Amino acid sequence: MKNSYKNYILYLSGFIGVFLLVVFRPSVWQDRIDKYLNDQLSKSGWSLNNSVFSGHLFTKLSSSDVLLISNKGTSIVFPSINARIKIFPLLMGKINLNELSVSNAIIKPSLKLNEDPSTRAFSGLKQIPIDIDKLNIDGDIVLFEEDSKQLISFLINGGIKSKEDNLVINIAVNNEVAIPINKV
Repeated sequence: MKNSYKNYILYLSGFIGVFLLVVFRPSVWQDRIDKYLNDQLSKSGWSLNNSVFSGHLFTKLSSSDVLLISNKGTSIVFPSINARIKIFPLLMGKINLNELSVSNAIIKPSLKLNEDPSTRAFSGLKQIPIDIDKLNIDGDIVLFEEDSKQLISFLINGGIKSKEDNLVINIAVNNEVAIPINKV
């Protein structure tokens, strides 16, 4: 009797483990995550084209060649993304990240060097639809002028907290600096 109880616990534990590994594969959640992000971004005039996720939700998700496009003409290319997603908010229908790392991002704002700065390329981004505890992004901003282009390299370390009435971006240089950005 004691051995059958141990076997029952062993089989139940194995079944639960396999079930969790299968249910939390990225392919199961890909459509739901893409739909959530596009629904939220479309409110600000942005859309997301994502490639297939790899990895696992319990460890790390990876994606490549992700494209973020504004209806004002700005485009952002993320050649390589690695993320650690929080499971419980995902189960509740919201996306929160423990960590997001992006390498070699390319930002092509619709704003050109000789244009009026009042027509800001990022003015449509009123709210980022996810909270990110640890954000690491490096890449280049490409600015076009008549016959030439200028590359501005950047490195961002920080985090993002999205709230209903504002967006708080923490950027760490030597000390943490909080920059509240109110919605327009």
